[in-house]
Amino acid sequence: MELRKTLTESDISHLSINDVGTYIHAQIDDHIDNGLIHFTKGSIDHTGIFNIGTNAHTQIDAHIAGTGAAVHGDTHLQNTGDTSTGDYTFDGKVGIGIVPTENFHVYKANDIAFKTEVDKTTNTFFSGIRMEFVDSKDGGTTGF
Repeated sequence: MELRKTLTESDISHLSINDVGTYIHAQIDDHIDNGLIHFTKGSIDHTGIFNIGTNAHTQIDAHIAGTGAAVHGDTHLQNTGDTSTGDYTFDGKVGIGIVPTENFHVYKANDIAFKTEVDKTTNTFFSGIRMEFVDSKDGGTTGF
């Protein structure tokens, strides 16, 4: 006569499972319960993160908190929507993206385009100027 019993999940005690894996059940429970070796995103102290990247944590914090040209490029035009002031030199094509593809035209306040390099360098044009990108494909312009 053969006897069989069908087991359900409620019939199995996880404390009685043996010979599965390297660790005994008590070791696994201890590992799971150990709050010193398991971290959540909210429990990680960002000042204690090391060996990731080339800058020390204090250098990164100083950069984020810093101001001025040396830190955030205050002497360069950036796509921030802010008003930029200062002296800027544009060499060749200027645009948005890694490789600018459009010509950059600067106009005097009276909407007369600078025609020569002398005009561009002898006039103050960062007060009341109009700049536009010329689309070389269809001749259209986009002013900003």
